[in-house]
Amino acid sequence: MFFSKKLPYRTRRYLLASGLGLLGLLVMPGGACAELAFGPAQTVSTGRVSEPRLAVDAQGRATVAWVESDEENQRLVQAVRVDANGMQGPTQTLAEVPPKSSGCVCPRVVVDAIGRATIAWRGYDGEHARVEAAQIDAAGTFGPVLTLSPPGEDGFEPELAVDDEGRVTVVWRLQAQGNVEAVRLDVEGEPEETQVLAEAVPGLGSPVVAVDPSGEATVVWPSSEGLRSVQIDPAGVVGSIEPIASTDGADSLLEAVADSQGTVTIAWWRSSEAKSVQLSPGGVVGPLQTLTLAGEQAHGRPSVAVDSQDRVTAAWWASGEGVRSVRLAGNGVPGPVQTLSDPGLLAGNPDVAAGASGTTVVAWSHPPVPYAPEDPCTEDSFDPASDVVKVAVLGSEGEALQVENASSYGEQAQRPQIGVASLGLPTVVWESFDGTYFCDGPLPRRIQMSRGMEVEPPAPPAPPPPADPPADPARPSTTSVADAKLHLKPGALARDDHLLLGVRCVSTGVACEGQVRLVVRIADIPGALRKSIRSLRKRTAEVTLARGHFRFAAGVRGTLTLSLSGLGRVLTQRGSGRRLRAVGRGVGVHDDVTYIRLRGGPR
Repeated sequence: MFFSKKLPYRTRRYLLASGLGLLGLLVMPGGACAELAFGPAQTVSTGRVSEPRLAVDAQGRATVAWVESDEENQRLVQAVRVDANGMQGPTQTLAEVPPKSSGCVCPRVVVDAIGRATIAWRGYDGEHARVEAAQIDAAGTFGPVLTLSPPGEDGFEPELAVDDEGRVTVVWRLQAQGNVEAVRLDVEGEPEETQVLAEAVPGLGSPVVAVDPSGEATVVWPSSEGLRSVQIDPAGVVGSIEPIASTDGADSLLEAVADSQGTVTIAWWRSSEAKSVQLSPGGVVGPLQTLTLAGEQAHGRPSVAVDSQDRVTAAWWASGEGVRSVRLAGNGVPGPVQTLSDPGLLAGNPDVAAGASGTTVVAWSHPPVPYAPEDPCTEDSFDPASDVVKVAVLGSEGEALQVENASSYGEQAQRPQIGVASLGLPTVVWESFDGTYFCDGPLPRRIQMSRGMEVEPPAPPAPPPPADPPADPARPSTTSVADAKLHLKPGALARDDHLLLGVRCVSTGVACEGQVRLVVRIADIPGALRKSIRSLRKRTAEVTLARGHFRFAAGVRGTLTLSLSGLGRVLTQRGSGRRLRAVGRGVGVHDDVTYIRLRGGPR
């Protein structure tokens, strides 16, 4: 679904939400006992790639950003949009950062309520590091690159958050000056005036930002004086700087989230402990909380997320104990600490996300990067039993209800990032190698992703089916290969520039995956309509109306979105309700023919 910029943002958001409600009726599997399964990994990019980041919109479309180094060690900021069916759009190079600009490029991604993604990173103008950003609209079109930080200064470590109106707040630090700065992109993506939030901060660390639904932003940063915060109201008025915790400079590696009422939860790393604190909507600081257990050491940044019921979940990496999580009460007090990873196996680098359905998921990797030994060519370089990305679905107390593998074993998958669509289905992206990284150097690398899908529990054994009746082209058929088959429902629903087609992966464990296209024979198009379309006059056989990629785990039933071709849009607009032929290839599909009746048309 595409929206013109002439429509108000709230109108676009309402229309999208209405469409999602209808789509949810199509894709939700039957029964309340469906479980999560991940499809085969999809390689997004290969080469000298690193720093993958992910944002997932309500419809399940993923925006992935990363950094790729070319042969001259110039770093390219790249991004791609992947639709809900796994169809990958063109990769876009947003910026080129020369080798002499050292430090983290740090791409960051957020997505708003209508599916528009914003990417921010640390670029370079030839003399100074500059914070830059670009947006991708819901149709996958990339906008211009915006330079946000001031000229003549070095801007570092951008972070960003988005409110319910689609306004994005970007924050960064000026290293030499010790300044914390921010700018807001309005609903049309235009930058407003840059604001200096704090000046000459001693020992300034990387700031973070959380934005509540009304648009009030809370910016927090570490310094040698301790944690400090400031709030920016929806009108852009900056409040006073307030202390949060400690004055000895031991606090770092922050994350922050805001719930629907404006309460902000901040989590950070302090002297090998994971800490948290809540700020009320008015900025009042609550009691400091320790998330880690007594005597336990935490590594790296704790990750936090808030779900649609305003429940905050934190996850962290505990040395020797793996990945932990905790659900915070409404007053910020942590509940029981849960261990998500298997005992005795290496686990770390967790990332937590929550969706509009209330689903909270945590992804982590095996082994965490710091476990790589100094001598890279030993048998103990990594633990083969742990070498996989895992995802846990959490329950009401933050406990793991289900843990699934998202990647394959033996690929040295690291740095997972996870997002959740509105229906609760997660997408996870990670950086992986070819299984020889520790011995043969860091190339090649891959950015890979996988989507979670709901599967129904196995059905009880059924009696053998009757013999297949003679083929009837007016009835739907099921194509199969080996023990997987993709069942296509008889109706294809035309909507704008795509078709919605009901499917189910009938399998004993093999995912259905491949390409499918819908074609119509020229002879089946009414003569008057055929003659009115000049491009059809020279065709003698058939024309492709729509095509797409499918990936469904065993037992999944859902909706396959196929992009209409130019001729496909013309024919659906003119009411061609003839039978369509579906031709597929891949696991689960033969080159057989399935006839589908086209219903509806562009609205």
